[in-house]
Parts: sequence; structure tokens; C-alpha cells
Amino acid sequence: MPQDLQLLPEGIAIVDEDRAPSTFFRLAWQKIRDSMVRTPTEARISGSGQTAALATTTIRTTTLQADYEVGYYIQKTTADGVSSSLTVTLGWTANGVAQTRAFAALATDTTGANQSAVIPVLADAATDITIAIAYASNTPGQMVYLYRASVKRLA
Repeated sequence: MPQDLQLLPEGIAIVDEDRAPSTFFRLAWQKIRDSMVRTPTEARISGSGQTAALATTTIRTTTLQADYEVGYYIQKTTADGVSSSLTVTLGWTANGVAQTRAFAALATDTTGANQSAVIPVLADAATDITIAIAYASNTPGQMVYLYRASVKRLA
């Protein structure tokens, strides 16, 4: 449930004089319904025009121990012309132990090369969920890419 749902204030009518639901009640009810059908995205980061590795970068610092869904997307926007590679690693802490998941290298050297994944993780409270991207280009700095990453709390 979203963090912005507040208690109903005292003294606010939920029905009007005809006993029909008030506008206040209808808006509050819609907010509750919306919160039940959407998974809240807690954080998003992105970058474009990247010509080097992305050092370990925090996507989200968690507020509580919970199940999260972590996703990423990478795309080569300029090919090296000879060879290039990108490797994504996601990181988090579960039960006090640092965890990582490294994905297969994206080695296709074309602008059509892209990769994405979404994984569920259990992350501890007050810890970082991170992304790092290893970069290799036959001609240093020639291959250019973009990335997107997001974290959603599931529980």
C-alpha cells in the first residue's frame, strides 16, 4: 500500500445529506482501489551517452526488509565496429549477507543490441540495492550505451 494513504480525518462526512457517497469519500475510495492494483515503483535511475563502465550505483536504499523486484534495461546506441561488451551486476543485502547477480555479457556489437531482466530479491532494511555495468570496447570509448534501472517493493 502506498505510503501516502492517510487516516480519514475526523469530522469529514463520507455521505452527503441525501445519503449518497460524498466527493471526499469517492476520492479516498479511488485512492485505496488504485493502491491495490499497482505495484509502487520506489526508484528509477537512468543514463544515456555512456562510454565507460558504471561503478556500483545505488538504485534505492530500502526502508524496510521486504521483497523487491529489481529490473534493468541496457541498449547499445553506438557500436564499436569491431567488438564490445556490457555486463550488468545487481546487488543487495539479504539477512546480513551481501548478494549479487551478474547477467550474461551483451556482446553483440550492433545498435540493435539490448538486454533486460527483472528479478525478485529479499532485501534487508536500510541497505542499498545497486547496479554496476562493466564496459569493454575494442576502441576505448567508441561503444555508447544507455541504461535504465528500477526497484519496486512487493511486500
